Amino acid sequence: MILFYVDETGDDGLTDASISNFEWFILGALIVADCQRLELAFHLTELKRTTWGERFSRYLSHDPSLKWKWVGTIEQWDTFDIKGSRLAEAIQARRHNKWPIYRAYRWLSLKELETLRNRMVLTLAKFRPTLFFAAIHKPQLMRETAALLHLRRIDRATAERVRTPVPIAYTLLQQRAALLVDYVYGDSEGALFLPDEQKGHEKEYPNIDLARRHYESLVERPPDYRLIFAKPLWVRTAELEIDREIVQLIDFCTYAVRKVFASLKWDTLWFREIELYLARHWTTGHWLNAGIVIYPREAPIPT
Repeated sequence: MILFYVDETGDDGLTDASISNFEWFILGALIVADCQRLELAFHLTELKRTTWGERFSRYLSHDPSLKWKWVGTIEQWDTFDIKGSRLAEAIQARRHNKWPIYRAYRWLSLKELETLRNRMVLTLAKFRPTLFFAAIHKPQLMRETAALLHLRRIDRATAERVRTPVPIAYTLLQQRAALLVDYVYGDSEGALFLPDEQKGHEKEYPNIDLARRHYESLVERPPDYRLIFAKPLWVRTAELEIDREIVQLIDFCTYAVRKVFASLKWDTLWFREIELYLARHWTTGHWLNAGIVIYPREAPIPT
């Protein structure tokens, strides 16, 4: 079984205010084999234990059969949640001799924060997951949709279901997931999507079947979607103790990609350090149009 841990960044809304604040919607997936799941989760727990010491360890119960088990509340776990945005903010604050916003990050010096960032990168080096990202440029999407409606190539009811960031981004990831399983892992494997809890995305998920048909022309080979479980398993932080640890790693990566598209420069944050794990195009060997897919095609590309 191949597991796709999914996280999003940016607002998926298409109002003027939403587009003004977030031009891009990014959906990322970190791919690991199910046999790596426990080891990766425990590795991240141990990483936090060594970073925050007793402040974190007091909420752990050491069980030889389970390594570490969380015994605190979900609110206490969230205090130590490793998020790319929190880590970047804390490093920036420390560099300017200011207090970080989030409490757990205030307990760390600049050197400790940079060590945490480096250890997250080293976690990628140890487990070598594959990364996929779909980047949706909302202003260009709105212009393209308006043109399609004007030319009567799509009706308004269909546009409202398939011409929005969430169905497009999931379709792009699922196209690549189906092809990856089919041509790399073999049809004896299956793929399960595990997105971070997003109630808005769950409501839009019924539109994805329609979106798959609408965007079939975006890939050269027709994907066999039977290789993917029909619905994702939403990672509800309060319930899935193992999987919520792994979601932190894709959040760390997705935030770097978000900042790349906000600045339109590849040399942003720790992107160059996660670049090694982006899926490669089978023909060109590059990760553009493979590990990172930009939609619409006329959208600006970082330099």
